[in-house]
Amino acid sequence: MKMGVPEVLDSLLQRAFESVRADPVHDLALGMRRELWRSLGPGLGFGPGYARRVALALATARHVLPLWELTYPENRTTHTVLDSAEAMRVGSLDKGEARAIWQQAWDHMVELSFSDEGSRGVAAGLSAVQALRTCIDDEAFVLLGVDERLRDDQVDAEDMDASMFAAAAYAGGPAWDASSDSARRLQFWEWWLSEAVPLAYQLVVRVGS
Repeated sequence: MKMGVPEVLDSLLQRAFESVRADPVHDLALGMRRELWRSLGPGLGFGPGYARRVALALATARHVLPLWELTYPENRTTHTVLDSAEAMRVGSLDKGEARAIWQQAWDHMVELSFSDEGSRGVAAGLSAVQALRTCIDDEAFVLLGVDERLRDDQVDAEDMDASMFAAAAYAGGPAWDASSDSARRLQFWEWWLSEAVPLAYQLVVRVGS
């Protein structure tokens, strides 16, 4: 068992590793990720489960932030979004203000997405935008039933999460894009499962939440 991770989460991580390695395009199904998010703690209020999911979303977005900076070196939208997420996390930004920032940033990313030149950068930017949404709404599905077979292309774009967009940035496209790099997608998900998820869980334990 991985140090500092409960048995239930450790078991889910092992299943997720097996799933993503066996998948033809090395995609980690949304349903499996939802199981992992749920295992981080209850979705009520702003307790440890919420704090872990927020920490995970922010770490995920920061992992691909260099791809945004490489594509749009003068554009500070993602930095503003991540700063806003941190401000909300410590209580210095209310939900209404954060939601307005999220909407403006989302609309900006949609505009940028019409250009093929910066698709990886836009995906990295959308990862940051959806990390802010996690701060606002948690992962809204947490209390719902989970279908492990659910895929990202079965939900609306605004309901796609930070990790989906980060994987798309890393692989040069989402799992349903035949031109994307499956090997890089696997590399991303292996990092996410081996480092990001356990560290998000352990972080909240260390700070005593």
